[in-house]
Amino acid sequence: MIEEDFPGFIIDVDSSTELWNTGINMMPEKEFKLLAINFLEWCKEQDLKRIYIVSHDGTITSYRQLITDKELSREDFPGETEWCKISC
Repeated sequence: MIEEDFPGFIIDVDSSTELWNTGINMMPEKEFKLLAINFLEWCKEQDLKRIYIVSHDGTITSYRQLITDKELSREDFPGETEWCKISC
């Protein structure tokens, strides 16, 4: 389990377990936006200096789009094992 291997790892246990089963990649944009805003608020509530969000490249791009309020395309996806630094 992730928590055993990474004791400092915090999992958002308040999110619906259905999200783990169905994912958010194919979710309608309006639904994703609401979910993402709530998740980012949860991240801020953790009051940590730095948070790492590990996710699919398309999902990360959707978060970047929401945070920066800029339209992004597939060309803006992070590469394999790439990471993005975003301040919000």
